[in-house]
Order: sequence, then structure tokens, then C-alpha cells
Amino acid sequence: PRLSTQRCDLSRAQRWHRLGRGVLVAGHDYYQFENLANGKCITQGSSPSAQGTPAGLAACDQDRPTRQLLAFLTAG
Repeated sequence: PRLSTQRCDLSRAQRWHRLGRGVLVAGHDYYQFENLANGKCITQGSSPSAQGTPAGLAACDQDRPTRQLLAFLTAG
């Protein structure tokens, strides 16, 4: 599944920072992104039925599960 972005207003609730070190997969760095306002991470649903649903916020997991790892791919 792919996540999409929406226009933001740059408030703390819509600002993020990378948490910890990245995970390199197929030449792309994946990171957890923690919200500056509440300290929670962007999280995809964990079951197959959750695909296509919006991402939510959940406690950041130190084990860095794949549902919390994101990469922002850009044209080279």
C-alpha cells in the first residue's frame, strides 16, 4: 500500500522527525517518523484487511516494525 500526503500548515501536529537509524532495503532508507506534538509514529494498519486505509498514529515501537517504516522516494 502507498501512503499519500496532504497540504500541511507546519504546526507541531503536522511536523515529524526521523526516529533512530534507517533500515536500508533495495537501495532505499526507511525510517520511523515521530510526530513533534504527541511523540507517536506514523503507522499503517497491521492486517491485510487494513491495506488501503489511512495511516494512523501509534506509540513508536523500538523494534521498528515494517508498518512504522517509511521512505519518501524522489526522482533522482
